[in-house]
Amino acid sequence: MPKHRSISRSGAAFVVSVLVLLAGCRGSSRAAARALERGDWSEAARELEPLARRGDRSAQTALGAMYFSGEGVPQDRALAAEWYERAATQGDARAQYSLAVMYEAGDGVPQNDERAVAWYQRACEQDHAGALNNLGLMFTEGRGVARDEARGFALLNRAAGQGLVEARYAVGLMFLRGQGTERDEVAAASWITLAAEQGLAPAQAQLGMLYSEGRGVVADPARAVVWWRMAAEQGLASAQLQIGLAYAKGRGVDADPEQALAWLRAAADQNVAPAQTALALTLLEAQGGEEYDRQAAEYLRRAAESGAAVAQDNLGLLYLRGRGVARDEAQALQWTKLAAQQGLASAQSRLGAMLENGRGVERDEVAAFAWYTLAQDQDANARERRERLASRLTSEQIERADALRRSWTRDGAPAGPAN
Repeated sequence: MPKHRSISRSGAAFVVSVLVLLAGCRGSSRAAARALERGDWSEAARELEPLARRGDRSAQTALGAMYFSGEGVPQDRALAAEWYERAATQGDARAQYSLAVMYEAGDGVPQNDERAVAWYQRACEQDHAGALNNLGLMFTEGRGVARDEARGFALLNRAAGQGLVEARYAVGLMFLRGQGTERDEVAAASWITLAAEQGLAPAQAQLGMLYSEGRGVVADPARAVVWWRMAAEQGLASAQLQIGLAYAKGRGVDADPEQALAWLRAAADQNVAPAQTALALTLLEAQGGEEYDRQAAEYLRRAAESGAAVAQDNLGLLYLRGRGVARDEAQALQWTKLAAQQGLASAQSRLGAMLENGRGVERDEVAAFAWYTLAQDQDANARERRERLASRLTSEQIERADALRRSWTRDGAPAGPAN
């Protein structure tokens, strides 16, 4: 769930935020305000510092924001923290929140979740929305405090009630998961919709999934694509993946292979393993010749090296067939084995077949039988191969295979070598 971290801003929004702070200054801050309005940050800082040194907490907070962002003064996060702490000690909620964010991130101060919690709590006493959001997440995750999902939900709900987009999304997710509150998919969809309408890309992507699956809303594949597109155009890889798959399968939109490849490539190039795998499989299905096959192999390699089992399995198959790569049964065995050890039934079945037939490895029917046994509940090919092989093995060999299978298994997942 997203944090709210808006300590400083750039451009016009930052000018407005500092002007708001100056409105609370004691004494004359008009000179500083006029300097900001004409874009003279250095003059504004010179005007603010005497006010801040005299103890004006709004000036201290404004000066902290300027040192944090490097506007009008050399950027100095440690000095920003000092000014924030002076203002926070005097009860300025904006400074309390900003100092808490710095302690949580270890930015300008040593990282310290407990101190972050303490400053967030003081800001929450004044109903600061960002502090409510971030403290709610810390209770939900058990960082700096004992984990308390119900309290986390209550804090997030207060922030959401103030319209904070990150909190609205977080509350929606908690309703969706039944985390800290009763599970309620209709309420989840309502809160996530509010966040999506405010432009939060992860909320838009999640709302697309809700419409795709009919959770909390009436299923509507076309509407799902609308929300995925909004998030995808903001560069969110998970949404780019979903809209790419929609174009590939003609789900919610007319099938369009070129659009499918474009969106999947955009997501894959952000090093998202599921997108790399999906792009590779789409390239292979497109039958675009050697160049498409070569690209598919490269994207599968990237995903496989990150540990994605489906990518490892398919890369092994490409090496076995010599498609997009030079045929290499040893490489095929290596990648298939990695996927099989993660519990992927199709890889376990193929690994069993390679062992049974001695492809890339010394023939070993006992080990093959063990892998077929692991895969048989989820893979029909493995089941058929196991039955056929059982007719050739002795009872002693089958007992050895069962012992071998048990020796590989840890907490229900195969963990041992191929043979």
